[in-house]
Amino acid sequence: MIHRRGLAEAFDVKTDSRQGCMLSPFLFALVINWITKQSMDRKGIGICEKSLEDSEFADDVALLCHSFNHMQEKTHCLEANASSVGIRINKVKSKIMKVMADCL
Repeated sequence: MIHRRGLAEAFDVKTDSRQGCMLSPFLFALVINWITKQSMDRKGIGICEKSLEDSEFADDVALLCHSFNHMQEKTHCLEANASSVGIRINKVKSKIMKVMADCL
């Protein structure tokens, strides 16, 4: 667990959140945000003088890169950080989309 002064001691979770509980997606959003921040190297694609590396929506994450090798590196880092908190990447549902654009 993270707080202002660093990592807090680990603790066991005794119960789960109920199906449909508002707390579940909120907690997931916090965790996925931490995972992506730990995993990114600030080398995304340039848009309006900014660098965009990833996009999250619900339980989906899109990684943005300029090369296949860089995408592999980001994916491995994301997988390692996700597994450190008990989240798995579903390799069957994972997809790669290649976009060729001169303007990027």
